[in-house]
Amino acid sequence: MCRIAIAIFILISGAVCVSSRQPNILFILPDDLGFYDVGYHGPSVLTPTITNLSTEGVRLEQFYVQPECTPTRASLMTGRYPIHLGFQNIGSIKPAQSFGLDLNLTLLPQRLKDLGYSTHGIGKWHLGYYNPKYLPTNRGFDTYFGYYGSEIHYYTHTSYDVTPQPPPDWCLDLHNNTKCVDNVNGTYSVDMYTDEAVRIMDSHDPDTPIFMYYAMQNVHTPLEVPEGYEHLYYEVRSIDRRKTLGILTSMDYSISRIVASMKDKGEEFWENTVIIFASDNGGWPIPDGHGSNFPLRGAKFTYFEGGVRVPAFVYSPLIKKPARIEKSLIHVSDFYPTLVRLAGGTLTAQEQEEMDGCDQWDVISEGVGDGLYPPRYEVLHNLQEYDGEFTNSAIRFGRWKLITGKWANCTIESYPFYCFWVPPPEFNDGLLLHTSDSLLKEIHAVPHNHLYPEINVKAHISKSEGSYRKSAFDPVMLFDMENDPLERNDLKDIYPSIVDILLDRLEGYQQGMLSAVEEPWDIENWR
Repeated sequence: MCRIAIAIFILISGAVCVSSRQPNILFILPDDLGFYDVGYHGPSVLTPTITNLSTEGVRLEQFYVQPECTPTRASLMTGRYPIHLGFQNIGSIKPAQSFGLDLNLTLLPQRLKDLGYSTHGIGKWHLGYYNPKYLPTNRGFDTYFGYYGSEIHYYTHTSYDVTPQPPPDWCLDLHNNTKCVDNVNGTYSVDMYTDEAVRIMDSHDPDTPIFMYYAMQNVHTPLEVPEGYEHLYYEVRSIDRRKTLGILTSMDYSISRIVASMKDKGEEFWENTVIIFASDNGGWPIPDGHGSNFPLRGAKFTYFEGGVRVPAFVYSPLIKKPARIEKSLIHVSDFYPTLVRLAGGTLTAQEQEEMDGCDQWDVISEGVGDGLYPPRYEVLHNLQEYDGEFTNSAIRFGRWKLITGKWANCTIESYPFYCFWVPPPEFNDGLLLHTSDSLLKEIHAVPHNHLYPEINVKAHISKSEGSYRKSAFDPVMLFDMENDPLERNDLKDIYPSIVDILLDRLEGYQQGMLSAVEEPWDIENWR
């Protein structure tokens, strides 16, 4: 929820001019990047470009996404929670599934295109491709180079994520606009994406604003690393972790080349540029992906912090107070209204009513304080429903976080790598302890309760001896994110009244959610 806070800020300070010219926008969305797996969080990870940009920009240390690929991309492109798209039960759209993101919605690239932007998509799409109407060049992108599905091989560019039944049905998934690219077998895909991004930047007219969406393949499986990068980590004994680290550093080099091409456009172009970097979900730890979310709990697929809290930053010379850490709550859906405003557009009254995203530019540029209220105090992580039962849900409200369903009932026997704390394999225990202490200073939650009196009252309800009410969301877990960002202490029995408040919030969202989109398969006719 954010509209009340925005209205208060506008009344206090009036409209703020962002820039006299429409800024150039580069949105970088890595795939399955763990919280630890950037150099400014993990000292063993070599990502100098990412570290430098984040240090000079604003690190978003309470930035949230959805726990899987498709829902996060859908929220970014629409400014809506998955429950308002019918995507609450969807993790990944498969090639032979005959549905996609609602064609009646105006996606972010189309909105920016209508505002005069040149729009270019590179990398992973994953929002529907059964019918040409769902393809990126029919959803607002002038050009597109990349793959439609969830994962491909880095060298053969073939997908093994096609049909619901083994054996896998291998198919080529690499496209230039809508044409299949079949003559580059053996070329590392990330090098091709980078070359295309640099080519677009080199040929771009600097008098026209550009929006480039680079949805990176790194660091999703399969673990295929280009020659030379794996050897940078020769001291790491785990072969798969060594490959993952090599893919991370190759990702950083790709970004460095694109940044260099933007700087080559001249000072005027670069000084009017905004770069956004954020992972699509948490990392995938051993035994499958070898990413690390340390010191956070959990991983991709879960509603623990390791699944939904990801590395993110914004770099721009337009930021008024750069080189800082911002701890306000920000959700991936917020970038739709934020970028529309930066581009000089406005949302209609109906869009503001339907949208879950908040305009966060003032928080990003200036930080909270001096009359600026943080626009967001709540994040709905998701509200899943199967056969009328709410099996997996989670919500953050101020300092409190409630997790329900499967992930609130997991054990180390059932989900050893997903529900708990998985340290990166390259460190010994002594160094892990030191790293944990330093990281906690950056990730510690500061929900700005003093700016939200209504939350402040609820958040300080005293302990009680009663019990929380039973509901369709059982079982539940409750965490105090201000004092326990690593989710070690379940407080549901100590603060049952807080549980009831958050259950009320979930039930409120339940009233307005769309029916979950069915996920039909059409194996015979999809190609």
